[in-house]
Amino acid sequence: NYLTSGGTPFLLNESQSTNKLINSVFISSNGFNPSNYTFVNVFGTGSGTMLSSSKNSNVNAFNVVSPNTRVFLQQSQSFISGVVNCFSIFIESVSTNLQVNRVIGIINISGVSVYYKNNVLISSTTLVEAAATYSVSFTPSQTASGDVRMGLGVEGAITGNMTFSMPQLEIATLTSSFIPTTNAAATRNAD
Repeated sequence: NYLTSGGTPFLLNESQSTNKLINSVFISSNGFNPSNYTFVNVFGTGSGTMLSSSKNSNVNAFNVVSPNTRVFLQQSQSFISGVVNCFSIFIESVSTNLQVNRVIGIINISGVSVYYKNNVLISSTTLVEAAATYSVSFTPSQTASGDVRMGLGVEGAITGNMTFSMPQLEIATLTSSFIPTTNAAATRNAD
């Protein structure tokens, strides 16, 4: 994470963080869908396919195609009232105009959602672009289980084609660098 932007180089110094999602590297036991996720294909006309990630050679990506339907991956998680969670995905490719709140979200629990692109605040209706990390900062108003969803039509049917990878759910306002997980949550120590 050593970057330069036309001036003095700087280092990213991150605090300790835990990725609460199970199998963020998208390992599949059946060759079709990532283990520990529910693949939802609401009307049965969409599709989902495992691919090699173009961003990170150590993870897989997932491609969803939706002809005016809802096709997404979902994983249930526990949330604590008032504790901010950040759920993020990396968009590898996208073929059509898709609003961020239609491709990533935390559902089935009440609370306040705020959206970001590469940790910069955006509107919930901002169109997603390839080669960017999109996140939703979610503050639940109750202690309960909810579902993190990623794909096409997480809220309402849409048409599109999108590939995404590296999902992450942290107790934080903004996303940090990717923390790979397989069979359990994983913690990255502070820099």
